[in-house]
Amino acid sequence: MLGRLGGDEFLIVISHVSAVNIELAINRFRELLGAMTFPFGGQSVRISATFGVAGSESGNIRDFDLLVRKADEMLYQAKRAGRNRVSVAKLD
Repeated sequence: MLGRLGGDEFLIVISHVSAVNIELAINRFRELLGAMTFPFGGQSVRISATFGVAGSESGNIRDFDLLVRKADEMLYQAKRAGRNRVSVAKLD
């Protein structure tokens, strides 16, 4: 699932991906997005994306708000580290 939280922040919910592979999967998505061009004001522009990721591989975390808050923390950590990157937190 994908949805806009507000401003320039979006939420992606991904299931059935192991902790080992989630960073790889999100980085692939980030790279594909960065390779695209978009028409804007008569020009072709590129964008970058920064991702904060939080997850529970065991499935024991049932508090969705906790996952969103932790992902938001990881997002700002990634932004402080230079943007256009992925920062991941496991909650198990």
